[in-house]
Amino acid sequence: MVGDRVIDDDQRLDDLGIASADFVMILMAIEEKFGVYVPVDEKLTEAKTVGELIDVVTAHIEEHRRQEAS
Repeated sequence: MVGDRVIDDDQRLDDLGIASADFVMILMAIEEKFGVYVPVDEKLTEAKTVGELIDVVTAHIEEHRRQEAS
């Protein structure tokens, strides 16, 4: 929820008015929180919805944890 807005997984990122600088800040916060680098790669740039963005970031976090465990 942002203010009084509820953000759904199918909400388009463009519709949220997230600027490039905001996107970078979001990635930096994720990287700091989870200690994982999230590259701005094809999968990330193709994410069009909140759910797709979450899926890409989650995959990076899970891969990082698998690598740490081995």
